[in-house]
Amino acid sequence: MRRKTILFALMMCLAYTLWAQPREVSGTVSDSRGPLIGVSVRVMGTNTVSVTDANGEFRIMATSEELFDKAEAAVADSPVILDRVRLSRMPIEFVKLMKPILDKQTKGHEAEHLRNLDLFMEKCRGYGIDSIREGQPLEAFYKETKAAIGG
Repeated sequence: MRRKTILFALMMCLAYTLWAQPREVSGTVSDSRGPLIGVSVRVMGTNTVSVTDANGEFRIMATSEELFDKAEAAVADSPVILDRVRLSRMPIEFVKLMKPILDKQTKGHEAEHLRNLDLFMEKCRGYGIDSIREGQPLEAFYKETKAAIGG
């Protein structure tokens, strides 16, 4: 369990720095005859679009959220892989939960943030995550975070 806690803590630190920063996704679109020119490539569920060049290549800048959304959609018919993608997304879920709390932007939105905290805790329990910070049990994190929200 200690290894899982440390790994999750490291992933949270990385997620905080990467959460809203765009990432580049690139590739080549081709068929049996070769590269396809002028093909629109879109990140599912967004307005982010690129068009393939003369070599069939494209580049898209997308946020981590968009990339995880795309990954979930791509493996939606495989429950085991979908579960792994959702587990990998947990550090980003943590950042989304904690950023407004750390920035003291919860006033007037306490109910929404408490719901988000409850959903996050449910996911943590479902994945067997028993602590968020090293040495702090999950339930202690919950109580501390709930108090910071004002609940």
